[in-house]
Amino acid sequence: MNIACRKCSITKPADDFYPSYRSGERANQWCKVCAAEYARSWQAKNRGRYLVSRRRRYAALVDQIQEAYGRKCTCCGEAEKGFLTIDHVNGDGAAHRREVNGSNYNGSMVYRQIVAQGFPDTFQLLCFNCNLGRAKNGGVCPHRVGVKLI
Repeated sequence: MNIACRKCSITKPADDFYPSYRSGERANQWCKVCAAEYARSWQAKNRGRYLVSRRRRYAALVDQIQEAYGRKCTCCGEAEKGFLTIDHVNGDGAAHRREVNGSNYNGSMVYRQIVAQGFPDTFQLLCFNCNLGRAKNGGVCPHRVGVKLI
């Protein structure tokens, strides 16, 4: 099925349109290219508003993940929200971040994927100290050195 974009007037396949938020079944009236151009333009004109909204969504995402994984470090029990981070249990975090978003930096794409997958057990919540300790100590936190791991 082909649809004419109401912005650029070009007829394109339905896959070139996002689903409509209002109906769910119908396609949006603008094609993905026109929608992306508009979004970039709006974000540039409303930079402050956009950044506040983006930070709010990210904070809500982090809160949702911390809630799902128990709100404390799996290793030492640290519960200060600002110290907690998500950890790849298998130690494949860098490779996973590159796979998900093409770089090793953006955590929000990984966080959205974790929520979409229903909080899999391949992740755990660690404080930054334990997370870095694992990275520097062959995958074992210094809290666990001398403790027989199962």
